[in-house]
Amino acid sequence: MTDRRHTDDAPTVQRVLALKTFPVLAALEADDLAAIADRVRSDRLPCGAVLTHGDTAPVAVHLVVEGEVDESGADGTSRRRRAPCIVAGLEALAGRTPRPVVAVTEVEVLSLGADAPLWELLEESFDLTLACLANLARAICLIRRRVVPSGGYAPPAGDANVLGEPPLALAEQIAAMRRTGPLAGAPIHALGLLAHEGTLVRADAGKRVWSIGEDADRVVIILAGHTRGTTPDGHAFAHGPGAIVGAGTAFAAEPCWFDLAAAGPLTFLALPTERLLDVLEDDWPMAAHVLRAVARELLHLRG
Repeated sequence: MTDRRHTDDAPTVQRVLALKTFPVLAALEADDLAAIADRVRSDRLPCGAVLTHGDTAPVAVHLVVEGEVDESGADGTSRRRRAPCIVAGLEALAGRTPRPVVAVTEVEVLSLGADAPLWELLEESFDLTLACLANLARAICLIRRRVVPSGGYAPPAGDANVLGEPPLALAEQIAAMRRTGPLAGAPIHALGLLAHEGTLVRADAGKRVWSIGEDADRVVIILAGHTRGTTPDGHAFAHGPGAIVGAGTAFAAEPCWFDLAAAGPLTFLALPTERLLDVLEDDWPMAAHVLRAVARELLHLRG
């Protein structure tokens, strides 16, 4: 059993100040930070304490306020992490097993249950959900920009045949969105809202969708066909049906980092970023689905 020196009498104000040292939480309003502070448990753990075992689902998300920990990799190597850092947060969001993490100094942690407590906080505060999405999306964009030429994208799978002639029935649009990609398995009613808020576009091969440096003020949900993303650095990758292209930069609030054009006949929904965020804010099951999908995407890219 882990040797815990329980110090759960830390004042809320002290916890709020500690929480603000974490970049993902720094911009949250005081009420959101206070809600988190009221639900976390404060502990001081000795050197050698095991924060995560690596063979079970995370019991808690640990926000390391002080000290250092080692995270073991699948290849037997370890990575030293220093406060402020979050242990098992990404895995808790993704529903995956974390890697083993052990304290290498005495550490002070704020711990939050990885199941109901975490997801209840996210459901109660869309600002917290959006902060998590933005933090994950920035990390994803950073990795993809470093991976040339593929950007870390797998080649599109499945049939890319163009759908029937407009107007497309709502059910046909929803079926195309649920076919594959991050929207697979998403709530049908929320996909209906996305289809209602988006503009159906058909483009011929070579048609430019956006250019590098443009504001990420819209995302593209591909219904049929393929797009081609390119950069002057040598990136060249494709997206197919079910992909939400541009979601990373939209959530991260960063400019588009690749040129996007139709690789052939293309049918897609152009959805303003503001409308996408509105749908997520109004529909928690959809927001939770997208948050989990983005967390899994980052885990996959990190390997």
